[in-house]
Amino acid sequence: MRIPSSYAALVCTACLSLPGAAFSAVPDQSFECIEYAPTGSVPYTGPTGQSFKPAQATLTGVEMWLEVGAGQAGNATINLRAGATVAGPVLATVTRLVGVGSAQWVHFEFASPVTVVPEDTYTIELDTTTQIEFYYNSTYCGDYDRGTAIRPSVSIGDHDIVFRTFGPCGNGAVEDEEDCDDEIFASDGCCMRTCAFRATGTTCASDSTDLCARHQCSASGVCDDVMVPATTCSTAEKASLLLINADSPDKDKVNFKWSKGPVAYATIAELIGAGQPLVLCVYDGSGIIARSELPAGVLWTHRIKGEKSYFTFADKYGQTGGITSAVIQYVLPDAEPVSSTSLQAGGPYLTGLAMNAPLTGEVTAQMVTGDGGCWGVSFSEDSIKKNTGEKFKGSIK
Repeated sequence: MRIPSSYAALVCTACLSLPGAAFSAVPDQSFECIEYAPTGSVPYTGPTGQSFKPAQATLTGVEMWLEVGAGQAGNATINLRAGATVAGPVLATVTRLVGVGSAQWVHFEFASPVTVVPEDTYTIELDTTTQIEFYYNSTYCGDYDRGTAIRPSVSIGDHDIVFRTFGPCGNGAVEDEEDCDDEIFASDGCCMRTCAFRATGTTCASDSTDLCARHQCSASGVCDDVMVPATTCSTAEKASLLLINADSPDKDKVNFKWSKGPVAYATIAELIGAGQPLVLCVYDGSGIIARSELPAGVLWTHRIKGEKSYFTFADKYGQTGGITSAVIQYVLPDAEPVSSTSLQAGGPYLTGLAMNAPLTGEVTAQMVTGDGGCWGVSFSEDSIKKNTGEKFKGSIK
């Protein structure tokens, strides 16, 4: 076993996206055991290859970590084959001169891009009459888990060959048959490593601070705010919702009560002490139809009475989005602790009530916090007591 005489700033792992390619394409698959050595090398003595599974639908080239001794410069050929052996159909062939020198990445660029099927198995075959040494990983580096080595007559044990494959996806330019190419491919983004959009409705990361919105990928690969209820929310045994759309805006009302539900925090003080915003979001089949928000940092009062702990916000003028009161109650009985919440809003400062007709479908009310906490309930047909364009009343007992 020999240690490479030159080291590349690469990671010893099987990766799907690595920076630093010197070509317009970027690595699709790579197995690089260079930086952290020890890495072994053996001379070419016969059919040698490495199977792999591409992530992209197009490949543009292959690299292997090769070394040629003094006076041994010569041609080396790479065959890209379908299947898991060096006997599969040849999809592309590249022959190039490999000069004398220390171990280094040698790039074999295909004459034209090769179309492949992502996650199918293909094989890189090395063929040469030159005394070339190729490198393989040691046990220290682990194995490439998306393929296996086709070993020559000189045994390299149960190891994989050091290689990289390249494709156009990841160079930052949207090319033929690509939906997107942002070079980053964040796991919570809308552009996949294959340069295709994630499925519509996939949860994604967004800079939006709208607590009533879910962040989902659109059909065009944009992370949009979608006004639908949160899918994970603590429910309660009892709840009520009253919405009034009066002739005079001063008489509009939004009242929500949620009680006898599981405690959403080890202690409700974590919510108040952290200064989290608290938002009531009400949805029907058309989207959001009401919202009332207490921003972070509003003044809450705290009192304890027996086994009950109360956190209360009060403003008789409702100058904060029309909210006149909000209560979070924590109860510690002999059994499991339970909690209750309520919020009342109305008057001239009330904003966010958009009820101009009877609500459609299931009506969901959720109180959401800035750190993802949620108390909510859905009112279906049997729990909706009144539903007109002027008044909605739901009750669960």
